[in-house]
Amino acid sequence: MKIMKNKIDPFDLNNKSAKLDLDAKTFADLKDQIRESYKNENYDLHHKLVKERKTLEQKYDRNAKFTIEQKVRMEGSWGASEWTTRKMTYIVNFNELKQYGSFELYSDCDDEYYAEGGLWFQDNELTDYDGIFALPSEIYNQLHKWDLKTDHEGGA
Repeated sequence: MKIMKNKIDPFDLNNKSAKLDLDAKTFADLKDQIRESYKNENYDLHHKLVKERKTLEQKYDRNAKFTIEQKVRMEGSWGASEWTTRKMTYIVNFNELKQYGSFELYSDCDDEYYAEGGLWFQDNELTDYDGIFALPSEIYNQLHKWDLKTDHEGGA
């Protein structure tokens, strides 16, 4: 990493933050170019730009899938079911460039327990989620393993 008068050089591409900033600008620029190429009916360029943007986006994908046996139950305005033990699969995704993620969880032995939703971030901090009343600690733990910030105590 280059130091310029005790400051980090923002153009030093060995600096992860500088790379991310540059890629984020490129990602946004590509979005505008994709719209323009489609509007101008330049479909060859359009497809090339879409592929380039997807390649850049995939560079920042983080994905985890794990299965654990745990006690679960359903809760709603009607009350709650009895606790039962199920093997649950969790799928958690995050893209640092888009500052967006998602989750899915389901029971491996039946379709009774299932949830999915989105995860929104700002500066790698979880700011919102949907799809479920309360995120399970297993999802928070995975986010913490990726060094993402949340307001949830604990973590990996």
